Amino acid sequence: MYYGLKSRSHLMAINYEVAYVFSRGDFENAAKAFRMMMGIASAETRCGTYPDRHHAEGLGWGQLDRIGVKDVLMHLKPRDKALVEDHFGIDLSYLENDYNLIDDDPVLCAIIVRLYLKRIPEKFPDDLSAMGEYYKKYYNRNGAGSARTFVERFIEDM
Repeated sequence: MYYGLKSRSHLMAINYEVAYVFSRGDFENAAKAFRMMMGIASAETRCGTYPDRHHAEGLGWGQLDRIGVKDVLMHLKPRDKALVEDHFGIDLSYLENDYNLIDDDPVLCAIIVRLYLKRIPEKFPDDLSAMGEYYKKYYNRNGAGSARTFVERFIEDM
């Protein structure tokens, strides 16, 4: 395992908690967010089991790009910043000087992935094929990953 993860169940527990906290009691949204986050983990790093050979290009198990992280931090809503501080004890302002902290902190990576997904106006899709398209359209626009790879890895890893 890489990216500060201990096991696949560790990744699942982190993503479930982050998805639930940001859903603010909307269990359907939490379930869809969790599924999407696990799909991203699978597509990007095989749920943390695949080491990143291009450190400068992607951060953490979600392989976040630096521009995406910067965008999340620049547009961070005060209530989301407070939620992260209150629930996880993390002050996101310290990230502004060192995005590399995301690499080995799976909780921090999950938080940034979820905040990134929150900025997408389209709701989470219900079916796996649509999830793959959503992933490619919004999360991995310029990357090598495809909607098909997302679906295939999701099926294999979940």
